[in-house]
Amino acid sequence: MHIPNRKLLAPLIALVVWVVLIALFGLFSHFSWAGFSLVVYVLCVLTYDSIQVSRTRTLLAITGFVVSCLNVVNAFYLEAQGLPFKGFVILFSSACAYAFLKMSREAAAR
Repeated sequence: MHIPNRKLLAPLIALVVWVVLIALFGLFSHFSWAGFSLVVYVLCVLTYDSIQVSRTRTLLAITGFVVSCLNVVNAFYLEAQGLPFKGFVILFSSACAYAFLKMSREAAAR
């Protein structure tokens, strides 16, 4: 598995976002879970693109799908009171869930 150096910036940025969310809202908050799920999304996609084994790719896609679905539920409990922000998190997590579902179908077809 070879990951180019230019692709390592995305997990680093996701990790920084997660650390900032932990600093602002605490480790055991709903925002922290949303930040952690962002890190999982990035790592799943990055690993999926660099691995050719179909079972591992399917497992990564299913992991991303489950985390996306859990984050949709988490969006209802975010500490922010604004409905547009919660709607954005729900929409983003739903789009990620759809992408991971398509990735799992693609990996299963191989």
